[in-house]
Amino acid sequence: HLPCLHPGSAFVRDHRIWATPQGWLLMARRGSPETFLWDPFTGTRIGLSPDHDGTVLAVDHWRRRCLLSRRRPTDPGCVVLVVDLEDTVLWHCRPAPAGRGNGADEPPPPPPEEEDDQQWARHEYLQPGTPHHEHRDDVLRAIGRLTAVDGSKLLVDLVDHRLAVLELSSQEPVVTVVAAEGVSVACTSNSTNLVESDGELYCVWFRYPIRCLRIVARVSVYKLDYMAAKGSATWMKVKSLGGRRSFFIGQDRIGASFDAEEAGLKPNCIYYYWLLNNRAAFSVYKN
Repeated sequence: HLPCLHPGSAFVRDHRIWATPQGWLLMARRGSPETFLWDPFTGTRIGLSPDHDGTVLAVDHWRRRCLLSRRRPTDPGCVVLVVDLEDTVLWHCRPAPAGRGNGADEPPPPPPEEEDDQQWARHEYLQPGTPHHEHRDDVLRAIGRLTAVDGSKLLVDLVDHRLAVLELSSQEPVVTVVAAEGVSVACTSNSTNLVESDGELYCVWFRYPIRCLRIVARVSVYKLDYMAAKGSATWMKVKSLGGRRSFFIGQDRIGASFDAEEAGLKPNCIYYYWLLNNRAAFSVYKN
């Protein structure tokens, strides 16, 4: 029996909840340092390090964004990332190994070196005097759209054909800003949405002839070709989402990729949901 996710249910009232693009919910029990990942479809629970001082998740929902570096928290090397949307600060930790923090009988505690790896580590990035700190304000404005790619990088697009890249491969996360060419804006108004799919980063562009979200002139899809060695990136226009994939995009400009057959969706389609004048609208675009 799965807990009820109705906003008025006791389960929801007792927790702070953040949805990740990967479909898992990051849960923080109110009045307790307990944090964990929860799959609302299967009820699977993965333990995370306690938030003892309340600095990570004991805050208003809108001040944080949460995501995984890989598709599933059980994937090797997966990192859970919590991003402060008001300051250039982030926290990261690794999920507990299988069998720990899942509500069952707890096994013996991990060895000290493994325990340290599972603590919430705080990291300040783009501080004055560090490389690329001159882009700090632009990155902070866009950080809510941070998207995971290939398990070791997280990216967000900035204005003026730039891309911020957060590398997780080292002990301390590193942020760099590179040029990103290839997308041309021909309409008066447009919106962009980042979607990670099978380890690749896609950008979905909705273009409007006038400033009216009810009229979409064109939908274009680009895939990122990131060349780390050269410090550059190019958005390549594509005509397919990979054949069996479908994208679901919300009004918050964040998207998710699904196996169309598993999700019961039409392949190679973009599903777009938004609210306009307090009314919900839902559209499907064939790429």
